[in-house]
Amino acid sequence: MLTAQQVIDAINGPAYLVDDDAHFVLVGRPHWSAQVADAPGQPEAGSLIGRSLFEYIRGEEVQQLYRRILMSLRADPKHAVELLYRCDSPGMMRAFRMTISAVVDAGTRSFLFSSQVMNQAQRPPLPLFDYQGLAGLFGDPAAPLLAICSLCHRVKGRAGDEDDILTWIEPEQYYQEGGTSHVSLTHGLCPGCYMETMTEVAQNGR
Repeated sequence: MLTAQQVIDAINGPAYLVDDDAHFVLVGRPHWSAQVADAPGQPEAGSLIGRSLFEYIRGEEVQQLYRRILMSLRADPKHAVELLYRCDSPGMMRAFRMTISAVVDAGTRSFLFSSQVMNQAQRPPLPLFDYQGLAGLFGDPAAPLLAICSLCHRVKGRAGDEDDILTWIEPEQYYQEGGTSHVSLTHGLCPGCYMETMTEVAQNGR
């Protein structure tokens, strides 16, 4: 008989299971290893077990989004939530669709996160996605804060109201307009992703 680990390893894309307190229980090993292979500094699958999911979600606004998703699934476990997101490395652009589902067994509740690759393509390396390299600049007063959307990876690269989508641009455009890599990244949600995800969560709660 197959084990739960064998089943989650067989899912075609990054996948992991967290318990009701959002601690990792299982991680699909082959796809996790492939995803982080070109992103130095990312944790190995085995080291995640027992750790909180929220240790690895950057940005208070993004953490609040995930907490709202889990709350909506507790209220209505029959309806999954879907999110579109990017998970780029310096030299690779990758777009995913994530499905978050409640798993209830004998009164025990868990949450399954599974992602499918929508498209991916190589590109010239962008230092903004070298998170290990930028980690040393975090908190450096000489490094200005640069907001990056955790879902679409646009950056707030222009002056203006952060709620104005026109102030959020693609990383390539950020560099074309003279952007620097000497920044301290702060993670959040651009207005477009915020509206989309809040609509998705609200629909799940109906």
